[in-house]
Amino acid sequence: MAASFDSMNATQLVTGGASLVNKRPIFTNDSKKSESTVLQQKVCPESYCHSDVVTNVSCNPHNKLQATTCSLDGTVRQWDIIDGALLTTFTFPWPIYSMLVHETFPTDQFYLCKQKFVGTFEKFSQNTVLMLAFFFNLDSGIFTFVCRNRDRRSANLFYTDANISRGDKGRSEVIFSQLTGECEKLTVVSGNGEFIAGIDDNFLLLYFLKGKKRPTRFKAGSHPLTCLASHPTKSTVAVGNEAGHIIIITNLHRNIISNLEHWHANRVEDLCFSPEGVFLYSVGHECVLVDWNLEKGVKSFLPRLGAPINHVSCAASNALKAVCLLDNAILILSQNVIQQTIQGISRSKLYYPTSYIPCGLLLDPRTNALVKNGRKGHLHFYNIEDDTSLVSIDITGENYVSGNTLDNIRMYTDVVQAAFSMKGDWLATVEEQRAADIRDVQCRVKFWIFDKQKQSFLLNTTVERPHDADVNALEFQPWQKNREGNNPVAVTASLDGKFKVWRYGDNFNNYKKSKCWNCDCVGFYKDAVPSDVSFSSDGSLLSVSFNVTITLWEPDANVLTKTLCHTLSNLPIRKLEFGRGQSSHMLICATSDRITSWNMLSCHVQWSVQLACKLLISDPYSELMASVDSSNKLFVFQAGHSKPLFFMDCRNSIISATFVPRTKSSLGLKEDNLLPWQKHSQLYLMTEEEEIVAIVTKEEAELYNKKQRFQNNLEESLPSTPFAEFLQSHGNRGSGIRKATTDILKKYVGDDTLVKEMVMTPPHILPPVRTLATTFLHSLLLPSDSK
Repeated sequence: MAASFDSMNATQLVTGGASLVNKRPIFTNDSKKSESTVLQQKVCPESYCHSDVVTNVSCNPHNKLQATTCSLDGTVRQWDIIDGALLTTFTFPWPIYSMLVHETFPTDQFYLCKQKFVGTFEKFSQNTVLMLAFFFNLDSGIFTFVCRNRDRRSANLFYTDANISRGDKGRSEVIFSQLTGECEKLTVVSGNGEFIAGIDDNFLLLYFLKGKKRPTRFKAGSHPLTCLASHPTKSTVAVGNEAGHIIIITNLHRNIISNLEHWHANRVEDLCFSPEGVFLYSVGHECVLVDWNLEKGVKSFLPRLGAPINHVSCAASNALKAVCLLDNAILILSQNVIQQTIQGISRSKLYYPTSYIPCGLLLDPRTNALVKNGRKGHLHFYNIEDDTSLVSIDITGENYVSGNTLDNIRMYTDVVQAAFSMKGDWLATVEEQRAADIRDVQCRVKFWIFDKQKQSFLLNTTVERPHDADVNALEFQPWQKNREGNNPVAVTASLDGKFKVWRYGDNFNNYKKSKCWNCDCVGFYKDAVPSDVSFSSDGSLLSVSFNVTITLWEPDANVLTKTLCHTLSNLPIRKLEFGRGQSSHMLICATSDRITSWNMLSCHVQWSVQLACKLLISDPYSELMASVDSSNKLFVFQAGHSKPLFFMDCRNSIISATFVPRTKSSLGLKEDNLLPWQKHSQLYLMTEEEEIVAIVTKEEAELYNKKQRFQNNLEESLPSTPFAEFLQSHGNRGSGIRKATTDILKKYVGDDTLVKEMVMTPPHILPPVRTLATTFLHSLLLPSDSK
């Protein structure tokens, strides 16, 4: 296959699906504004912030308006929280995996780095800073905690030979020789700044920053430790382990006393003390927030939060708590009541060792939203244009229940197939209940109708045990006005060797007349097992693949009209797709080693190309098709031609894809900024990490990044008014503020002393406006002798 040259100008743009729960969320120091003051893993888009994954965010304990971020790109950046302005950047020669900032150290910060060999710090100038950094030996798998004294020469520090002063080197001292576990949960600074605690397997490590007490290492139980938290005022540390135990260790600088608590059935994922230290919060895979009252020795629970929890944090005022759910949601709690839910694209991978999205990436025709498997038993609707979650539909009606162990998966029911009708007024789902040792326990098909008044899908029909085996294909017939009966039709295929046609119509089995879905007919071909089904664009023809044979049926009469034998490959057909538009007479079939195009008018092979096809996607709004092979190469083509229109090597493993029609907002781009084959539809891919990737031109990517910068920048979003100009000039924060303010006042209201005082005086000490109104209005009048 030869690709067109527009692939040289194309790029892959991540437009959604980023994880919100990989790192612990934090609150601003005052936590007064609202629940939205929670700082996430990213304080600004990656395109103009860090060039790699942001690994941690921390508020400056000495400046409530500043935050610090670190990244795998080796940089530490300080930000202004109010306007999102970048203040300072520090560059390290290693990726930074975590960061510790504590209020008891006015200048000290601690960074967790990974590097194959331990490097050396050089001496700089000005403020002496104690830097603590971890290094990771890739050969032995050992973390080393290194303490060095060093100086900073300037706010913009880059670790290059040109910027390094060849002066005295700082002293080096190994603090911890081994640390094991999740980077962010490896270490903690005590509340009073007395010591640093770390974990190594089932050992607790202590390094005392004050005094001359030697480092301590002692065994904290017989199970590996998973997390730790420090008391805000006392020399107390709480650690959790793999068995669900919580060990509270007190009097660390004198006699060590341990107290064992046990409630969690699985490992403890995270611990957090309340600001005053009276309560300890613990979370895990039980979907429960446990509140331990350490003074009274009692505990309380907030259950059924919907998904396993991996992080918990508490605001400084103790009024708000934040918990991170493994389905990529953050819950803001106040007095154990959910005040707000921050939902990213729901991630199902976190329930399983590998990505498990059986429904793939679907398109809701009504809203152009992307639809995929969310939390267990749910379908998640996601608006790709503004990267927001729309709704999550509970298909199975079951709560998540964790197993006795993380390896012991309980019997669960999940959505394995889903399809929308052409206009999006019907949704069909197939759910199956499975266990680790049982292939198929229970299966049902559900048909959902969209209620315009309630603006949601309502369950219309449930079919128990529709087939005698797993359902492996589901599709709606394209609706046509001139079709007999005008009733919706859907088809399911199963491993039991049959496919069934379902029709929406009158139900006479009830006492009152109603409409529901019923099985209209059953089809089969010899003893073969159907693998996929596909309707032609006008709905007049149904194709069903059986092993290497394609069967063509008239769906209204369930009559077999033609069989086509795929002789070019001995492998079974995995996917069928009819063409659209001018290619509506073409049928594409894909095996694991070949893509073949059949002409339905002549019933002959139009073309065939050897390709290990993993995915085959058809654009319902154009003639385009896309395929992804086993090596993650993307091909875009038309059904009638074997030569692709576009070719690209995808960076990540692709597990699903879909075409989304361009809306008026997206069509605001000039056609020169779009790929020629994407004038009407945009192709979106889903990676194994469940991120949404768009194939765009480099110009379109730049416009997208500029749009993100504009939306995240307060100064740019303000209207162009005199007060806006004043705020913009104030954002420069320097000696030029007063001059800029004076220039703006001269421009709009002249050189008036009263107006200057009103603008420059802090608002909390200004007198009431009514006392200034008369004087202010008189100041705007022109003198009587003026022309």
